[in-house]
Parts: sequence; structure tokens; C-alpha cells
Amino acid sequence: MLQMADRHAATSDQLKHARKQLDGVETEFRSYKLRMSKNTTGQLRIELQQKEAEIHILAKKLEEAEERERFAKEQTRKALKELARMGRERNEDRERRLHAERLDLQRLRSEYMGKQKAQSSNRDGY
Repeated sequence: MLQMADRHAATSDQLKHARKQLDGVETEFRSYKLRMSKNTTGQLRIELQQKEAEIHILAKKLEEAEERERFAKEQTRKALKELARMGRERNEDRERRLHAERLDLQRLRSEYMGKQKAQSSNRDGY
């Protein structure tokens, strides 16, 4: 019986020692898990900040691109307006020249007809 008691005591001591080890491992695991959750949270926070910064940069780039697009559209509108004005002026100049040429042609025709009439009168008058 003494041996049984000794074995029981030894087993009990081994069990206590195993429980102590298990408690130590569980404490270490909880500590590790807490560190990881904090680290993961910190890592997620860092990633979130990076994504927010990236969003800010992309929003700024989009705003700049939209501003460049508005500027380009405004410049295009102005250029088209100027081209239309130049086209109107060119057409007006062409019409003025044609009108002046018609008037000059009518004047020359009248002069020619006047000379023809005068020559005809001179021939008839001989």
C-alpha cells in the first residue's frame, strides 16, 4: 500500500506539474493571442491609413484631371469660336471682293457698251 501511495503521490505531483505547465502555456497563448490581436489591429489600422491616403491621392488626381478636362474643353470652345469668327470674316471679305468685282465688271460693261454705242453712232453718222 505504501507503494501505491507513493505512486499516487508521484502521479499527483506529475499531474500538478502538468497542470502548471498547461496553465503556463495557456497564459502564454493568451498573451500571444492578445499581442497578435493588437498587432493585427495595428496592422489593419496602418493598412486602412494607407488606403485612405491612396484614396486621397486618387481623388486629388481625379480632381486635377477633371480640371484639365474643363480647361481643355474651354480652350477647344474658344478655338472653335475663333475659327467660326475667322470663317465668317473670310466669307464676308470674299463677299465684299465679289461685290466690288461685280461693280467693277458692271462699270467696265457700261463703259464698253457706251464705247460700242458711240462707235455705232459714229459709223451711222458718217
